Amino acid sequence: MSEYQAFYEMVKKWTVWDYRTQGLKSEVIVDMLISDFIEEMVAANLEKVDVNNVKLLAKEFPIRTNKKNRLNAKVDYLVKVKNDLYLIELKSTNASLKDKQKKRMKDAEKNGVEDLWKFFFQIVDGELTASAKKKYEYTLHRIQKQLGIDSSCIRDCFTNVDSKVRIMYICLRNSSEGENFFDDETQHFYLNELQENVKFMSYIRTRGKQETWNCLHEILLELDQTAEIFEG
Repeated sequence: MSEYQAFYEMVKKWTVWDYRTQGLKSEVIVDMLISDFIEEMVAANLEKVDVNNVKLLAKEFPIRTNKKNRLNAKVDYLVKVKNDLYLIELKSTNASLKDKQKKRMKDAEKNGVEDLWKFFFQIVDGELTASAKKKYEYTLHRIQKQLGIDSSCIRDCFTNVDSKVRIMYICLRNSSEGENFFDDETQHFYLNELQENVKFMSYIRTRGKQETWNCLHEILLELDQTAEIFEG
C-alpha cells in the first residue's frame, strides 16, 4: 500500500467512525471533506453561473440574531456569486435545519448586503465584542485576499454595486422527515446526488480535482449510508 493510499484509508476510517460517534457534530466532519469543492458545487447548482464567477470568501461568517443586541450567529460559508453574496449552511439532512436557524437566514437575506457588511465591520472594529475582534480580523484578511482588492477598498466593495444576499443549503442527503422543509424558492442541493451532476463533474475535471473527488465521493457514500441507518 502506498503512503498516499494509507493516508486515504486512515482519513476514511476515522471520518466514518467519527460520523457515527454520539456527540461529534456531523456537519463539521462533512465540512472538512467538501471545503475544497464548494465553488464547483455552488456554480453547478445555479443556472447561468460559471465557476469562475464563484468565490468562497470565508467560513463561519457572522450574521445578526437581533438588531437590539450584540449577539450573532455563524453561517457556514460566505460565497460571492457574481455581485451577490450567498449565505450557505451545511446540514447533514434537510430535516436537521431548525426553524430558528431558518429565520435568521431569512432575516439576513431581507436586511440585505449593506446591513450584513456593516455588522461584520462592527465586529472587526471591536464595537460589539472585543474578544472577537482579532478572530474576525483574520476573516477580513481572507476575504480581502479572495477578492484580490486593496484594504482601503474592502469596506465599500459591496455597497456601491447592485448586490443581494441570497441563501443556499447544502445537505448530505434528502431525509423523508424533512421532505417539504425547504421553501420552493430556496436554493439547495444534496451531496449524494453530485456524482450525477454533469456540470459539477465537468468543473472537477477541468480544475484537476477528479482523483481527489473520487476518493471523497467514496467516503460521502459511506456517510450517506450511515445517515440512512440512523434515520431508520
